[in-house]
Amino acid sequence: MRVSRFFAPITLIAACVLSCSGGGSLELSADGSKQSFAPSLGISYATTKTFTEPDPKGGFKSAKASSHHLYLTNFAPKSDVRNLREKTSPTANGNVRVSMAFVGPEGSEGSKTDTPIPSGSYGAAAAKFQKVESIEITVFADGKAKEVDLDRDKTTGTVKITSADGESIAGEIDVRDGKSSVKGSFKTKLQKP
Repeated sequence: MRVSRFFAPITLIAACVLSCSGGGSLELSADGSKQSFAPSLGISYATTKTFTEPDPKGGFKSAKASSHHLYLTNFAPKSDVRNLREKTSPTANGNVRVSMAFVGPEGSEGSKTDTPIPSGSYGAAAAKFQKVESIEITVFADGKAKEVDLDRDKTTGTVKITSADGESIAGEIDVRDGKSSVKGSFKTKLQKP
């Protein structure tokens, strides 16, 4: 089996990460290579998203839902950076981040940045609510971070959040876009944003 340079550094730290993580393992596939990834930390933040569309009776109608971003990593984030995307950016060989964006159920609100992601299934093909909007795999190898975004228009599958509170998060992921995929389960502690 050929292991590309994209995932090779992860193999060296897999045993340590598995022993330090909360549990579970994700199988990542990107650029034709596959590798296991055991997240040891999650960071999540929430906002409220408002959808406005024409009302057939005239005027407009709106609906709200919580919007959540989840970053799963196998490394400690930078403590001196406030922007979460930058804070969780891989900077050393073997660092991996899987980031996901969700829209919660209709009527839910992310009024506080640390509002937990509601438990339930989030479909990649969902029209508006209970939707996983985006998934990105980022691996640091050969002196740089490489990002692979799953194609939003071609992504199928679901992310199931089985439990989430202010301290930890657990779930199952099975999504793919024909070229890249993320599959498996995770359970990890949550760090406040």
